[in-house]
Amino acid sequence: MASDDEGQGDLHAPEYLAYRMLKSLNELDDSPISRSKFWKLCCLADRYVQNEFDHDIGFPRHWYKYGELGEAHSINRSILNAPSARFWQGQELYPDREIPDSDFDISSDEQMFILRAVERIVNRFGKDSVDEIKEHQYENHPPNEFIKAYSQLRAQFEVADLDRQALLPDFDRGGREQYIEDMLDEMVVSFPEEEYGEVHDLYLRWDDTMRMMLNDDADAVELKQFLDVFIERLSEITIRFRHSQHIPKSRLERWQEEKPIKKEKLETEIQQKREQYLNRREPSGVLNSVSEAFDETVVEDM
Repeated sequence: MASDDEGQGDLHAPEYLAYRMLKSLNELDDSPISRSKFWKLCCLADRYVQNEFDHDIGFPRHWYKYGELGEAHSINRSILNAPSARFWQGQELYPDREIPDSDFDISSDEQMFILRAVERIVNRFGKDSVDEIKEHQYENHPPNEFIKAYSQLRAQFEVADLDRQALLPDFDRGGREQYIEDMLDEMVVSFPEEEYGEVHDLYLRWDDTMRMMLNDDADAVELKQFLDVFIERLSEITIRFRHSQHIPKSRLERWQEEKPIKKEKLETEIQQKREQYLNRREPSGVLNSVSEAFDETVVEDM
């Protein structure tokens, strides 16, 4: 397996899957390949190998903010070239060089499994957008119902982002506020407290703050941004640990070191948003006491 820090090392089955995926996508239409699309398709190909051939090639992947991704720092990245993208923020990927199959330390069976999986996934998803691939992941492979529920809420906010004045498509089910509250209720009911217990109290505070914003007529853009804040921090604190495979110990240890910082950031971000909206309701002199009492009541009642 590749070095966690340098992305260098021998070439094995995970690198072969990534290399063949990159070659196939590049040959499909020679258009720029986004980092997110590439790593999502690698995950789908790895799932295909596991499900269709009952074989585990050791590909490192984990769930993060918006879907499942290959863990880029945990394989040998010398197989790809990743310049800055020309048409979006971030990187676009290309095969770095021609690499003969003999350079990869894999069995003939693994090579056959990977080639078939890559062909199947590229034929099915190669020309799809990142959003379409993400939607497929959430619909077909969510780790739990909570992750599926928040993805559905975010998808609705993304539709509204196209036009701040536009209604979400299902608002006729009782109006804007009721519709979003129903989706927040689905998240509360499906929250996996045993798995995500270390962020449960923060989740309840976040949920109550979202409802406060909704009652004060926050627009879809601001609501989505606050949802994004929570999903990103939840991913950093819990999701990428709970829903992953073959992540090297050194990478897990680094994530573990970052957890207290990420949790503190989430606490601060929630509190800042609460204060922003409580300031509209209460005199500044009683803001802190009201906020603290309200938080305690929410945690006790939920």
